Amino acid sequence: MNPPGTIERGFAMILLLISTGAFTNLFLGRSFDPTAGLPFMQAIWAAIYFVVLLLLLQEGKAAWSVLLNGWSFLPLLAVVLLSFAWSDAQGLTARRGLALLATTITGLYLAVRYDFAQQIRLLMPVFKISVVCSFIFSALQLGKSVDNLPDAWFGIFPQRNSLGTMMSLSILVFVLWSRIEPQEQWGAYCWAFLSFVLLALSRSATGFLSLGAVILFLVLLRQIRLHPQRSRRIVLLAVVVACYGLSYTVTHFNTAVEMLDRDVTLSGRTTIWGSALILGMDRLWIGHGYNAFWLGDVGLSGAVRQIAGWDVPGAHNGFLEIWLDLGLLGFTLFFLGFIRHTRKAVQCFLREDRWESAWPILFLVFLFVVNLAQSDLLSPNYILWTVYATISYRACLMTAARSAGAA
Repeated sequence: MNPPGTIERGFAMILLLISTGAFTNLFLGRSFDPTAGLPFMQAIWAAIYFVVLLLLLQEGKAAWSVLLNGWSFLPLLAVVLLSFAWSDAQGLTARRGLALLATTITGLYLAVRYDFAQQIRLLMPVFKISVVCSFIFSALQLGKSVDNLPDAWFGIFPQRNSLGTMMSLSILVFVLWSRIEPQEQWGAYCWAFLSFVLLALSRSATGFLSLGAVILFLVLLRQIRLHPQRSRRIVLLAVVVACYGLSYTVTHFNTAVEMLDRDVTLSGRTTIWGSALILGMDRLWIGHGYNAFWLGDVGLSGAVRQIAGWDVPGAHNGFLEIWLDLGLLGFTLFFLGFIRHTRKAVQCFLREDRWESAWPILFLVFLFVVNLAQSDLLSPNYILWTVYATISYRACLMTAARSAGAA
């Protein structure tokens, strides 16, 4: 395959930048309906996916090989599309289901064209633009946040947790790049520092938790790489420390949440989780249809809003969101795929003696932790699902190629 040219790389960077949700806060009016979306953005995404499909078709057998090796996406996507049949909002499920399919195909295209180091290189200018523009937007008070929380920056994104999530991911990208290219480490550290400043100004506890998790895993992976003969002991020690930390958090929950400047309800999340779990039990196995549970004041989401006492937009937990939409069927298919992709990511790290091979593991950790408190998992047109598909397809391809070579 010919390496991507300048125009193709530029297209990929623009695609990733748009998928962060950047600059959409300029178009959020009082009458904004999240279930309807922004029509001009839908047109932009349709054009982007058309170009992606054309580029992917040029890859022929390579794209087909990656698709087959990453077959674990197919059952989940099938359930997403079939949930149209029992959805409480069939039009919404059909539209967003197709968008999720297109987002996954975009991840397939990026996996075919870019290895792990190139993926990180693509993301760096995306986050540089996000950092600079977020400072400018905040200084000039441009854009509008969906929640209007006082003293919390949201930058070029529609919500402060979006800024926090993107900046914690930005820090991961730049810190990892400092390992991949040591001669560029000071520039990478500067961008990581600016990203951390924005993370702090966003006051996003989720962003800090996800950042803390990936930094701890980065340290763990570094120790494994430095002392491969002691890798089992290092992992065992890490498991023991993690279990102790979890036990301490449970037994000293009030202290833990106070350290994060939150109350015992985690900003009302526990109320949402409890009520959503109870109300969602009426469709335990197949759910209410993809993206069809949270319909504002209509139906069961309206009941959750009454219990919570505010206009809850979603489950604030990506895993709970999957269960509400697709039931235990979709939940099981997602986790089976996630476990398979994690295993492939671990194999890539152990087999490849390069720091870029740590990228899939660290991103999967980041994705898991973020979705403990945010509904950013099975989201169409969003960077987290795009990157998840990209690193998963690439990891499956690399491990399959290495196995075939060994045979």
